[in-house]
Amino acid sequence: MCIRDRINDLRALKDSSQDAATIRRKMDELQQAASKLGEQMYGQQPGAAPGTPGPHVGPGYTPPSDSGPAPEQGPDVVDGEFREV
Repeated sequence: MCIRDRINDLRALKDSSQDAATIRRKMDELQQAASKLGEQMYGQQPGAAPGTPGPHVGPGYTPPSDSGPAPEQGPDVVDGEFREV
């Protein structure tokens, strides 16, 4: 059963049932399916250590850094706004 089917089942159950246990069980099934999808998207095996890079990270990759000063701009760089006419 795909995620879309689980969502549709949960929506139908929400409108037709007052049984909280059944709704929780269906929500848990949806969360498990979404987690499996995330694992497949990021190429991680279940139980892999958090922060383990996926297959898209190759040798020489350095993650972006938010720290440090902004790069200096040369004399030929002009910062400003423009409007197309």
